[in-house]
Amino acid sequence: MAAKMSVLDQVKKRWQQLTDKEKQFKDIAKVHIDLVERMEKHAPHVTAFTMPNDEKIAKLKAKTPLMEGAEEQVDLRFAVALFRDLTDWSGTGDERKQLKKWGKSLSDQEIEKVLRGWLKGDLEPFTRWTLENRLPQDAITVLIQYSLLPTLYKHTEGLLPDKSFMLESWSEGFCPVCGDQAALGEIRDSERFRYLRCMSCGSDWPFRRIKCPVCDNHDHEKLESFLIEDEKTGGTWQVDVCEECKSYLKVSHKLQPSEPEMLILDDLSTTHLDMFAVEQGYYKGGKPDGTLQ
Repeated sequence: MAAKMSVLDQVKKRWQQLTDKEKQFKDIAKVHIDLVERMEKHAPHVTAFTMPNDEKIAKLKAKTPLMEGAEEQVDLRFAVALFRDLTDWSGTGDERKQLKKWGKSLSDQEIEKVLRGWLKGDLEPFTRWTLENRLPQDAITVLIQYSLLPTLYKHTEGLLPDKSFMLESWSEGFCPVCGDQAALGEIRDSERFRYLRCMSCGSDWPFRRIKCPVCDNHDHEKLESFLIEDEKTGGTWQVDVCEECKSYLKVSHKLQPSEPEMLILDDLSTTHLDMFAVEQGYYKGGKPDGTLQ
């Protein structure tokens, strides 16, 4: 029996397929492969969280993400090391030289304080960090999210092994594990619902087809899907849009859920679909003057 391909090898293989079709993917492929190599270098060895089923159901019915209140239990050693490494990541672009120099000056305690605050929704350490050091907040936000992703995924991947009960227990467009807003969608084994995907912890959860994950609108006359046979990626995608809040969601058609690293690839390789949505008048998180963002 052939050995299972590593996630890094899967990423490289998929990008090779895409760059063979579209040379324009070459630069972003290098950036993403660099990211995944660093993630593998600092692969977290952490204990998976456990929670009794009755406690899970109670939290979900109360619309409370499962990780809420457990942020202090997250082992951040590997996330701290990954963050430091990512200050020299090619994906930081023009800020790479500045961030690399700054990263060398940081203590593990400083990094952990900001990451822990981020998990708790306390952005004061992050804001002070960026303002005092004159750092680009958008770039630091990306580094924090990518630094935390592998650790959160390993900590929480076993919390929701059975998703069949979730259609009744969780009907929200934000993640039932960490609370972040859904970033992508997948249609897999059922046409009755989509799976929403979280880019912060890698979780997935079933969600109604006829409902907006941003504003909860379920009026079918104000919801639409653009089905796209994507020549650039060779896959089937759809862009689900809401006329109520002007939000959109990219949704792929596949048999199995993507690993977090492949989920990032799915997003990076379909920026042309983001452009399509914006050209049609839709926005991630909703239009600023359309109530949500």
